[in-house]
Amino acid sequence: MAARDADLVVTDQLLKGVFESSVEPHVLLRAVRDNDGEIVDFSYIEANHAALRHLHLTRDQLLGATVTTLYPAPAAVEVIGMCRSVLAGDAPVVLDEWSYSHQNPGTERYYDIRGVGIDAEIVSFSWRDVTERRSTRAALTASEERFRALVHATPSGMLVQDGRGRILEVNPAAAEILGLTRDNMLGRSSDSPAWRTIRPDGSDVAPDDHPAMRALATGRPVTDESLGVCNPAGVVTWLNVMSVPFTRPEDPASPAVLTSIIDVTAAVEKQLALQQQAHTDELTGLLNRGELLHRLTGLLDHPPRTGEKLAVLFGDLDGLKRINDTRGHDVGDILVTTAADRVRGALRQDDVIARIGGDEIVAVLTGIHDLAGATAVAQKVGQAVAAPIDIAGSDPIVSTISIGVALALPGDDAESLIRRADANMYVAKREGGGAVVAQVSIDP
Repeated sequence: MAARDADLVVTDQLLKGVFESSVEPHVLLRAVRDNDGEIVDFSYIEANHAALRHLHLTRDQLLGATVTTLYPAPAAVEVIGMCRSVLAGDAPVVLDEWSYSHQNPGTERYYDIRGVGIDAEIVSFSWRDVTERRSTRAALTASEERFRALVHATPSGMLVQDGRGRILEVNPAAAEILGLTRDNMLGRSSDSPAWRTIRPDGSDVAPDDHPAMRALATGRPVTDESLGVCNPAGVVTWLNVMSVPFTRPEDPASPAVLTSIIDVTAAVEKQLALQQQAHTDELTGLLNRGELLHRLTGLLDHPPRTGEKLAVLFGDLDGLKRINDTRGHDVGDILVTTAADRVRGALRQDDVIARIGGDEIVAVLTGIHDLAGATAVAQKVGQAVAAPIDIAGSDPIVSTISIGVALALPGDDAESLIRRADANMYVAKREGGGAVVAQVSIDP
């Protein structure tokens, strides 16, 4: 019996130690009943130091006092109701951000409250002042709303992405610029299959190389990037892009990036058109002489694999001057553009094709094994060009092409290789036109 009493003493001391060590205010309240046994109030029978500090009372002042003597009527009624419900067998009180107004105006504070029944008469009641937490959250919410309003009001396209590149917010300007809906964009990342991102040279942008992802990876802004975005309809919108890492008010611990986009499609397309004009023939869209020499030089500087050779076909349209003189230059242009299209169609995509004069079309063949193979390709080109060309409202025109063929030899540069093919073409011309001449060694 003595051992049991000793154990109870130890247990009581442990409970009291836990009670007193709590950093949150904690009190025990006993029900005060009227003559009919109804609970009308609760009196304080125990309190820890945190509760005494919070209430600005000594233990003697608090113990024995009742809820109605310490709190103004509205708050006292609420506290008594909470404790009464606990003793009635209802669930424990779990109340977050309960509002309590002190006597002085503007002193409203908020508390998380917990209450549990100890027995039929006593309630354990604790609380935590969360006024600052609530104020901080309210400030963050207001800041987030201001940020979102600013993003949506900005005339430039704006996107907010999380640390994995997923789009969290997009303003109307960005959706309009990209030709997409907000719903189509939210939750997707920069490398989403919903769009393809390219550089001005047409190459794809790798997922980790998107400005937003680079900004996230380095923690530094990425500015003045020019990118094209192909939407599902195949339309390319060219953008000037700037991505800046930042901290979101609602989630300061997680990285995020703010990307602004400006539609520069008109300027980029103009620049690309100028670049195209610098390297291509305006009438046919084929490469011009300068670009032909540049590419052929690159191919000669990097010889093909063993067993493969380079070959040049130098073609001259037969009778173009006669057609210009008798049918007009408009018809002559139709002949040139049609012939260019037919040469292009007869060759492989990797072959280089250029128009280097009024009636001269040159092709560089790669992956050729011998002169016979190059000659066969030239004959295929000749047959394609020789087909009649229908002219609206007039008689069809027929033209052939004389082609000289030359294989690249050790020591060749671009000019010498083209000269040998050109010399072979003149031999074909002297044979009456529409012929293919391939001589192994010609040194004009």
